[in-house]
Amino acid sequence: MTDIFQTAVNAFVNGRIKEAERTCRAILRRQPSAHPALHLLAMTEKRRGKFKQAIRTFNKALRLAPSTAMYWNNLGETYREMGDPERAIKCYRKAVKNRPEYAEAYSNWGAALMMKGDHLQAEQQLLRATEINPELINAIYNLGVLYIDTDSPDLARQAIERTLNIDPDNDDALVNLAYLDKEEEQFDQAQAHYLRALAINPSHFEAQLNLADLLYEKQQYTQAIDHYCKATALDKRSGPAILGLANATLMSNDHDGVMRLAERYRKTIGEDSQLYVLWAKTRLFAGDLAKAEAQARRCLALDPESVTAWEVIVQAKRFDDRGEDLRNMIALYDHPGLTLKQRTRLAFTLAGAMDATGDYAAAFDYIEQGNRCRDEARGRGVDDLDAIRESATRLESVFTPEFMQTHDKKGCEDDTPIFIVGLPRSGKSVTEALLCRHPRVAAGGELKEFGDSVTALLKSERLGLFPDSAAVLNASIFKELGKKYVGELRRRFKSEKHVTNTLPGNVFRLGMIHLSLPRARVVWVDRGMRDVCFEIYRKNFLERHDYSNEPGTAAEYAVRFNSLMAYWNQLLPGSIYKLKFEEMIADPQTQLRGLLDFCGLEWDDACLHESRIEQGETRAACMPTPENAIGVWKPYEKYLSPLFDALDKQQ
Repeated sequence: MTDIFQTAVNAFVNGRIKEAERTCRAILRRQPSAHPALHLLAMTEKRRGKFKQAIRTFNKALRLAPSTAMYWNNLGETYREMGDPERAIKCYRKAVKNRPEYAEAYSNWGAALMMKGDHLQAEQQLLRATEINPELINAIYNLGVLYIDTDSPDLARQAIERTLNIDPDNDDALVNLAYLDKEEEQFDQAQAHYLRALAINPSHFEAQLNLADLLYEKQQYTQAIDHYCKATALDKRSGPAILGLANATLMSNDHDGVMRLAERYRKTIGEDSQLYVLWAKTRLFAGDLAKAEAQARRCLALDPESVTAWEVIVQAKRFDDRGEDLRNMIALYDHPGLTLKQRTRLAFTLAGAMDATGDYAAAFDYIEQGNRCRDEARGRGVDDLDAIRESATRLESVFTPEFMQTHDKKGCEDDTPIFIVGLPRSGKSVTEALLCRHPRVAAGGELKEFGDSVTALLKSERLGLFPDSAAVLNASIFKELGKKYVGELRRRFKSEKHVTNTLPGNVFRLGMIHLSLPRARVVWVDRGMRDVCFEIYRKNFLERHDYSNEPGTAAEYAVRFNSLMAYWNQLLPGSIYKLKFEEMIADPQTQLRGLLDFCGLEWDDACLHESRIEQGETRAACMPTPENAIGVWKPYEKYLSPLFDALDKQQ
């Protein structure tokens, strides 16, 4: 039997399962008591998903060899794959009884206990497995998963990294490592680990979906859509993938596409609360406030704890008094089941609702509570502040007048890009909406392609970090950067002459932008410091901007930002158009004419009409009135002494 049995084993190991099965049956016809062949036959049946048949065959082998630990272990694995951890554990007990140092059985026993939610006992069995065999990768990996489930991120990272040291191409471990990175807000590192997992296994559904979710949170909607599409191709009935694709499509303002996806979600999942939230957000983006509110309320009827539904209702500005809605939101805010992220969002939502009713004391209290929640979740904005504290000195040391003169007008001469820069909440989106009333200007939103190209270039050239490494670049590289960025714009925006970019981080790259794209326009939107700092403090930013959590850090960031912009304005005379937000609100037509003239565009009567809805733009970005945009800090003046004192100290 030895040679023919080895043939069956080789076939099984190399994935020729049917051949292995046929060979085992041939052996058993001649030797019905050949329990190794029975065991291997059971393994082929298990591999083909014939679990009940495999269990019968395993039991036949065990009746012939009841003390064979491997047979008990593999029978346990069959029960575990069937979702029956209790019977699986009984088999593992018998396996280790017959072989006390059987590491694989202890590892599988731990995995079965994890299925039951018995994390303490599972940890003990997995640790026992690694004591016996320190290189047993399944046990180490499962420890990592267990520590993730029990919210022990340091231990989880140690176990996952140990797994990858043994098996660098373990795609599941990479996905879990990316999850840990994301939880620590190491977003770029998480993205790199997801991409590495997908390079190893492009069909890894969780990697595609989780990467898409990460890109959505980073507001990179085009890339998010690409990975959501790949995820839905892998699992056409995945509600989270379809819903994520719909939300990313919504953010790119393809409303027809959203409605098609919503119908697909309804057919796949049914009419649930998330579907109504999607419809509500679609109506909100389209400016149909009444329907947005109605759909949000349908969501609340199914899920009274939906923070997103309340966000839609408050954004639709449907508050006239302190009625039932406010009472329900306040009750939800005190609900112990809310996550910290949900509580943060609801605090800022309640602040908006209280502001709409004129209860500024309550509104400010919720603003402070929301910022305290963000402090707890993410910490103060030390990194952001350090970056801008150091940036002026470092940028000035590289982008000197002499350096700019050496490379001046040697970049890409295309004039497509219009960069709109300014502090958060300074009016960049409103400026973009105003400018994009012109039919030859498209709204790009917060495009990250230029910064990504700079990072990729420096990495490919094996240079250090920006901006110091920019000092060794030559004119041909600057020109290539400009051409690459314009090429990306032209790929996405084929007909318009100009495309805007409102990414906040561009303030650090204006020297690179000017050398790469000397004809690109830069518009600096400047808003009164009291208004802009208060708006920053009361805004629940989804990503970064941690300096906004506290009045003093918000004030310091704003002052240093404007100092950096003043440096660029002095270094690049005539290349930057400074637009006062208050003047734009007071006299938009005059300011628009000035903007168009700076951009080399003729007047068009379409500019007098409401802006077109473009990628990344919503109705909320349309022109506010002076009453609700200038002096927004005044109702809160008595609460803002720390902010004003910090501004006075910085200026």
